[in-house]
Amino acid sequence: MLYQNKGKKSLTSSSLIAGSMVIVGFILAVSIIIAITFILIYTGQNTIKFESGNKTFIGHRGSVISLATSGTELIASGSSLGEIFIWDITKGLTQKIQSTGSIKSLNFLDLNNLISISSDGTLTFWDIQNVQSYRINKYNNYGSFNSLVLNDQKQILIRTSSNNILIFDPSGNLINTFKMNSNILSISLLKNGNLVTTSGFSLNIWDLNNFVLLKTFNTYVPTNNLLVTKEILGLNESIVYSSGLIVYVLDAQTGDLIRTITVVDTITSLTQLSNGLIAVSTRNSVFYYNLATGQLINYVLNLNGQILTILANGDNILLGTNFGAVLSIINEKIFINPSITSIQTSTTTLNKSTTQLGTNTTITFTTTTIPTPNGLNILSIHNGSITSLSIESNKIASGSVDGSVSLIDRQNSNILFNISMQSSVVYVKFLNDSILLSITNNGFINFISVNTGKILNTKVIFNRINSSVITPNGDIVLGTIYGDILVFGDNFEVKKNEIVHSGSVNLLVILDANSYASVSYDSVKIWNINTHELEGQLDVSVVGLIKFNNGNLLTITNEGILSIWSTANVRKARFLNYYTISFSVVLSEKSSSVNSLNLLSNGNLLIGTKDSLIEYNLITRQEINNQKIDVSSVVVDPLGEIIIGTSKGELYFQVSMTSSSIPIFQTTIDTTFNTTQNSTTSFLSNSTTISTSTTTKLETTSTPTNLVSLTPLPSFRKYLVYKRPNPYIL
Repeated sequence: MLYQNKGKKSLTSSSLIAGSMVIVGFILAVSIIIAITFILIYTGQNTIKFESGNKTFIGHRGSVISLATSGTELIASGSSLGEIFIWDITKGLTQKIQSTGSIKSLNFLDLNNLISISSDGTLTFWDIQNVQSYRINKYNNYGSFNSLVLNDQKQILIRTSSNNILIFDPSGNLINTFKMNSNILSISLLKNGNLVTTSGFSLNIWDLNNFVLLKTFNTYVPTNNLLVTKEILGLNESIVYSSGLIVYVLDAQTGDLIRTITVVDTITSLTQLSNGLIAVSTRNSVFYYNLATGQLINYVLNLNGQILTILANGDNILLGTNFGAVLSIINEKIFINPSITSIQTSTTTLNKSTTQLGTNTTITFTTTTIPTPNGLNILSIHNGSITSLSIESNKIASGSVDGSVSLIDRQNSNILFNISMQSSVVYVKFLNDSILLSITNNGFINFISVNTGKILNTKVIFNRINSSVITPNGDIVLGTIYGDILVFGDNFEVKKNEIVHSGSVNLLVILDANSYASVSYDSVKIWNINTHELEGQLDVSVVGLIKFNNGNLLTITNEGILSIWSTANVRKARFLNYYTISFSVVLSEKSSSVNSLNLLSNGNLLIGTKDSLIEYNLITRQEINNQKIDVSSVVVDPLGEIIIGTSKGELYFQVSMTSSSIPIFQTTIDTTFNTTQNSTTSFLSNSTTISTSTTTKLETTSTPTNLVSLTPLPSFRKYLVYKRPNPYIL
């Protein structure tokens, strides 16, 4: 027995030793793989990644916070960990230098000599060929060295955290020091050699010879990202700075504000390309603008990592990111049309410029004059506000608060019939080319013959109806003043009868083939179109909403505040940080209010207010067109023509929009079709017939799914719904 026990013990020990050796071997193998990977990355092997013609240079351990170029082929990058890498644009990493502190700024003196400044107050001169420093100036009493510029004499101007400007000669000798009275945020140089500084809410220009303050301009906003731009066609030398989401462009001589450009997110950096465009970076996107016009020319969205710095490299740009990479963005297709010198939204003549998007989609930007609506068909057909419009082929149906329903022939402007309903009309809709549906606010659902104008059938719901919509599967959805949603199927069977809002259901809208939304004074609820079950909720007060292909929702309030929401997980709807804050359409009158929202096929928004019809570009956040029409109801037909109902009972039609086309968003229920468009038609056509000079194919396009970064908010709350007895139907 003792022998057997000893044998078992010996066997167990051997197994343990063997198992330990396997584990140790596995750990060693993994360690070797990690070490080899680290060596390959850190020594610059395989450091260029090619993607869509662009390049990503990988190798820094710290965030890339500074960049410099010599010509267009040699790049220097500095990191937060004191690394300086020298890159050849085609070969990748050529030299690696380790300095001290964070490399706040870099500049080439010539092809072989580079200077760097660090957060520890060090100015270093580097011999690139021999990969060594030949002069190091360390200053302990000026704080961090934050940025540098070189003037025409190769003098080195350094901004410090102690609010000093230090001036060195090309050899590194300190020749002058100037102490500022306020915190210096950024510095740049004018063409005449004068220094521009920003501090707080002011911008100052200094004579460097005597360091005399020449001019001070009040900015009224905190300034950063200062840039002096060279003269381009249509614009003199300018001082450009940013604050938050806005780029400000000043005349360098007078300080007059030339224009502002609003970008879609907080601006991180600015640079000017050799072709005159400025590139504006946000956290993970870059936008290109023509400074002379303020026009958005191109953009690249959703780059990897957070952009910390940007630098022009000829017509291309370099980006430093927080994950230690340098991105080189190639702009082979981008150019400026020299004929464009200015843009005034309400008076510009037709100009075009074509560009290439980052997604390899060619687009055309067009701006047009907005004429008065001469020659439009304007019919006075109701005695009160038009509440609903529907289109079927060449016919328009309209319903009004005066209790009437009209049918109009679009080809000859004849009123085919005008019949009285039982009460104010909430909703009209063509069911097909022969049946028109009409719903009144006292619960009468009428089926009207399109051919004769006679009521074929009537159903009565004993409830007060405030809104209605028909789903793609044919269900009739009604919203009541008491917060109910009623749903009726093909044979008028009751599919849903619930109190879902605490107040009146003011709007029902189809979002896509799978969902619709109900809107009350304090919330938006999203419903499954087949089961009519609640899928999500937004606790906001809105008057209109649209769903984009990527699932995001756009809402607008009565005051014109636009917001974008993520519904990737509809039970956890989150407010998008796409615009950082919600933004406002500037309404022309203080008394004006929004009452309709539509999406045009060119990607622009169509916003109806009590005194205007506004075309608005969501990407540039600019008003494209504005026509003074008292809008109460709007519908857009499949060919892009707009039919407008007013609060006076007037109907405007034969309206076309062909202005600034940025095909970013299209509704999910659009289908591919061919249409004929006039390539020079303005916001409201001057004639009652539409020219057929250009044939255009409009297609449903997908939206980038990660167009925005998400900031989580509390999850959707599925509120209790109360079952009502089935309504009594006549």
